[in-house]
Amino acid sequence: MTLMVQANVLPVLQTRRNSPTTLDLLKLTKHPFFLVFDYGCFMKGAYNNYLLGGSPYLGMCTSVTDDFVMYNSQELPVALSDSRKAVRGHLRGEAYLVSLPTLMKMDHAYYNYRKFQRRSIMVELGDQKGRSPNPFITKAFAYIGIDHVWKELGLPTCRFFYENNKKVYEWA
Repeated sequence: MTLMVQANVLPVLQTRRNSPTTLDLLKLTKHPFFLVFDYGCFMKGAYNNYLLGGSPYLGMCTSVTDDFVMYNSQELPVALSDSRKAVRGHLRGEAYLVSLPTLMKMDHAYYNYRKFQRRSIMVELGDQKGRSPNPFITKAFAYIGIDHVWKELGLPTCRFFYENNKKVYEWA
């Protein structure tokens, strides 16, 4: 079974320069599905959403920590970790349950390990607006920009708002 899964996803594994984007493939094959938090180009109505191929949408969610700044690179948002208290905030996005082949497609689209890094972050699943009286907090994969690739570009920050005294970034 594992060999069949790997054979089905190997074409997605390579980027244009023929370098792997899913370096942790063997570790990932131990799990059939993954919770993914996306704040941009895979959300409903966004141009890469079709790559999710019917993966279950679990609702809006927000990052638990406020360690991020979201920048707008025109075609997609880029979240970077930031230590500057004045600018950092939470990320707002959507949660999906994806299979390994779909996760590998996302790795490819985000140039995992080249422009972004798939990281495990804590998220709070909520209602359609990302809020819930009884939030469910769990870990999810998110694609966070690699600092040295994006910081020097001088990108504008994305729209943000305050909700319950928390700064929240959202790509619109």
